[in-house]
Amino acid sequence: MKRKYTSLLMIIIMMFTMFAACSKEKEEEKAVNVPEGEVYESAEGLVDENGELVEQEGSGIEFEQEEDNAKLAFVKKDPSAFYGSWTATSDKAIYLYGNIDITVKENGTWTGNITGEKLGGKWEQVGDHLHMDNDLFSFDLSFESSGEMILIETGDDYTFNTVMTKKQ
Repeated sequence: MKRKYTSLLMIIIMMFTMFAACSKEKEEEKAVNVPEGEVYESAEGLVDENGELVEQEGSGIEFEQEEDNAKLAFVKKDPSAFYGSWTATSDKAIYLYGNIDITVKENGTWTGNITGEKLGGKWEQVGDHLHMDNDLFSFDLSFESSGEMILIETGDDYTFNTVMTKKQ
């Protein structure tokens, strides 16, 4: 399990390093032309006219279900309740992953973009949840008694609960 997370982390680091190296010249050129008080997107985030990182404001969205030690009660749902495209919008999800977009398909597969990585694989129903598996990332999707769908990522010494919102 740790190998999967280490591999995912190494891929992410390599991607950021390659992207930063390829775009450094463009960023330096762009920084010279940025009007005072304006910001632009760089590989490291938002940058002001002096090349300094600008702290991004969060979405302002928080969910009780994502708090550490949240007491959650999961309910069994028919797999069809999971079908469709889902996204995470909370500040915690953005902080932990950057982005999570998942599509659960009727044919027993899923696709997604998590932390900028295109992933996919098969899902299976296990008790009250769907288990999604991939060489780099595995997680569960389950509905909480409040009606929210929760992405559950469990490691050796942690569990992250992330509320997923259905895309329209």
